[in-house]
Amino acid sequence: MNRLAPWTTVEETTLRLHYPVDGPRKCVELLPKRNLYSIYAKARLLGLRAPKVPPTAGKRFATKYPPNDAVDTAIREGYAACKGRGDVAKIAARVGRPRWWVSKRAAELGIAKPPLRQPPWSTEELAILEACGHMSVTHIAKKLRDAGFSRTPSAVGNALKRNHIDRTDPDTWSARELGGLLGVTGKTVVDWIERRSLPASRAGTRRSEDQGDIWVIKRNGLRRWLASNPGFVDLRKVDQVWFMDLAFGG
Repeated sequence: MNRLAPWTTVEETTLRLHYPVDGPRKCVELLPKRNLYSIYAKARLLGLRAPKVPPTAGKRFATKYPPNDAVDTAIREGYAACKGRGDVAKIAARVGRPRWWVSKRAAELGIAKPPLRQPPWSTEELAILEACGHMSVTHIAKKLRDAGFSRTPSAVGNALKRNHIDRTDPDTWSARELGGLLGVTGKTVVDWIERRSLPASRAGTRRSEDQGDIWVIKRNGLRRWLASNPGFVDLRKVDQVWFMDLAFGG
């Protein structure tokens, strides 16, 4: 195409007729010898203006779901019969609406989903809580699932509080706690950790540069360390009952 070729009368007439109505891209189709930029330039010289593009052109709009009496009746009946998880999704599938829309419409209708009542805790479940009380609620919920029960972590947390179950781990101690049991100071225990290879790990409780993280010593590591370093402990100062359980218990 020769871009310097002068515009013919036919081309100008076509441009005048279609540019203000159909826009520049339609003119490109009607004038195969002219590109889009030359059409823009010629239209500007002729004082032509393209039609305005609506601001919503090419945009996608959310699907609207107008309510009706049949849908509202189905929502009321469905909510009245709700007994467990997934019931709202079933109502949504029945009325052909998204779940979020059904929940929103129920709120507009003043319908509240009845709270789900958890079954009472069985003796077996409470026994697992007692045995695993020192674990996180997520781990306890997993232990319950492994035993064939279904409890959420939040339900586990509520049950622990309601039954006043001890959350401390009987087989772990901080440096201060262990020092009290062995008849030494917490600083001595820290020295054993840092200089005498007493197995320990950080608890992850540090909150700032000024506040240090506490050490956690576990039963098995302590027993092995005491067996290899008996000279560090004065048996006259230890908690006798605790030490006997540590030395000869399971």
